[in-house]
Amino acid sequence: MAAPRILRPAFVRSLRLLGAIVAATVTAIVPAVAVPRAAPDPLAAMLADDWNDTTRAAVAERVRGLGGAACATLAGYAAAPDPRSREHAVRSLDIAGCGSLADYRPFFADRAPWVVNAVIDAVAQRGVTASWPFVLAHVDDRRQLVSDDGSWTIEDAAHRALRRLTGQPIPFDPDDPPVARDHAAAAWRAWCAAHAGEPPSAWLESGRTAARAALAGSDPAGRMAALETLALSDARGLAILRDALLRAPGEIEARLVCTPEEPPRVTETVPCALVLRNAAARRIPMALGDAGIVLAGIAEPAPDQPGQEPRREGKGSSGARGKGSAARPPAAAPPSVPPPTASDLRGRFVDLAPGASTTLPLSAGPVATAGRYEARATVRDLGAALPGPPGGRPDPIEATTVVRFEQ
Repeated sequence: MAAPRILRPAFVRSLRLLGAIVAATVTAIVPAVAVPRAAPDPLAAMLADDWNDTTRAAVAERVRGLGGAACATLAGYAAAPDPRSREHAVRSLDIAGCGSLADYRPFFADRAPWVVNAVIDAVAQRGVTASWPFVLAHVDDRRQLVSDDGSWTIEDAAHRALRRLTGQPIPFDPDDPPVARDHAAAAWRAWCAAHAGEPPSAWLESGRTAARAALAGSDPAGRMAALETLALSDARGLAILRDALLRAPGEIEARLVCTPEEPPRVTETVPCALVLRNAAARRIPMALGDAGIVLAGIAEPAPDQPGQEPRREGKGSSGARGKGSAARPPAAAPPSVPPPTASDLRGRFVDLAPGASTTLPLSAGPVATAGRYEARATVRDLGAALPGPPGGRPDPIEATTVVRFEQ
């Protein structure tokens, strides 16, 4: 074999100089021909950009302008080199209402975690039941995603999607150890293998039956799975959920405790806790929304009227996110407040055994002036806000106590 030729540096420089002279000569002889450039794709730029409300609105408007070609156009971005563009293309398919398996299939081979998560969310939201093999393939995908909305795993998203697509209340807790989560994944694989040939309507019907049976039982994991699955369901499933969340008067006792380490000043906040206790002989499930405290000043009786009932005057308020329900008729909800969605109900369920309690941390204060204040804690009962007939709504959850603030 001949030895490789190694060019001397001086000779290389000579060849480069000769090439430059030839190129300059050709350029001088042959006039330049203008090559038209393709117009930039505005949708591609939007998909590659960081998303916010403004960007989403612009994408939605652009997609509407594509008309009937929107779904096919967005599916074509499965070949985009930037995973962020591919993720946003999937989310745009959801925005456009694309609900065909063919719209999402080009993304099924994608391994980028945010793209996988977007596909799982979209096919569940759009009810693409034929996508279950893709979702099932990620039922034990434990890659973690972190955003401003919190952190979760792809595995967690896959379990929610399978519950939504099939209606099956198969227990799963993302906080369980890996062995328990492996069992949950195996349960899904077994169920899909046994029922893949059935129509989706049969899946949902059997899922509702399974949810009713779980709620009639006492297994905490099965009951929680039933509540969470029904929250993702259609109107028939939500009706079952609403009935499950009904309770008789007095079954839940509410108590507000405010325990400052020393008498609080008007500029300070007081740590409080709304304690909800199951006083019934059965398990009580609840969907607990936001909690808050309202303060109302209590006027001291005049010195010459020692027996006079104190009166309230002035108002202040403070609150914190919590969960709950309790004792006097609720104020009518404003007509503009929509019923809770599946997203509102997520993570809001509490299932109390007889005698068990849950504690919601809150805070009261500061106030404008010193004196005694009635602190009233209330919690939005998401179960009572579900669509349905007005009768049979459970008692609201609320409790009061008195707090004295010093100057």
